[in-house]
Amino acid sequence: MSAVSQGTKRALILEVVVVECIYVLDKYYGIPRREIAEKLSGIMKFAGIFNPDRSEILEALLTYATSTIDIVDCLLAAHSSQERIVVSFDKDMTRLKAVSEPL
Repeated sequence: MSAVSQGTKRALILEVVVVECIYVLDKYYGIPRREIAEKLSGIMKFAGIFNPDRSEILEALLTYATSTIDIVDCLLAAHSSQERIVVSFDKDMTRLKAVSEPL
C-alpha cells in the first residue's frame, strides 16, 4: 500500500468499493461516520489512486460524515449538476440541495 500512497504504483478504487467499505465499517464494526469518511478520504487522496470521479467521491464522503444521509444519496448529489439532473424518489436529494427532479 505504501507504493500506492507514494504514487509509484497506481490503483483504481471504484465507487461501489467505497460504498461497500462504508457499509461494512458502519453496520458490522460500528465505526462512526466521521472516522469512516476521514480514513476513506485519506486513502482516496493517495498519489497512486485514480478514479475519474475522485472529486465527487471526496465530496460525498464529506457530506456523509456531516449528515445522516446514506452514502449512495451523497454520491448521487455529488454527481448532480445542471447538466446531470438526478431523478429520485428519495426526499434526501432536496436536503442535499442536489440538482434533482422528484418522481
